[in-house]
Amino acid sequence: NFITMANNTYTWDVAKVGTAKCKDTKCLLGGGKIPKGTLRLVKRSPNPFNEDDEMSTYFHPVCLFNSLSRARKGTRRITSTDDIDDFENMSDAHQTALTALIAKAARGDALTAADDVEACVGGGGGGGGGG
Repeated sequence: NFITMANNTYTWDVAKVGTAKCKDTKCLLGGGKIPKGTLRLVKRSPNPFNEDDEMSTYFHPVCLFNSLSRARKGTRRITSTDDIDDFENMSDAHQTALTALIAKAARGDALTAADDVEACVGGGGGGGGGG
């Protein structure tokens, strides 16, 4: 079976332990672990080894948009807050920062570490999460 990346879905959560690494091969924040208590975006995609399961990959918010800017043509992208499951349950500060990041990415502007959501809200987590 051929699995398309058009089936990706996106959600968010707050890093609970701080052991997950950002999966962007060109991570703008050093390619390290996503610190405990900070917002991370989650890309969920079909598991190529088990069609009844999903794989979750974690990104710094700015790095997910950086990665999507290099993705194949058919890859589902985040173009509005509606594309992020459970967005409305994110903290207000994170909603504001992520909305600005979505707009900047949609314009095709170059993204830098200074655009990361945590940099824009002054660090710290907040809110529950989408799973």
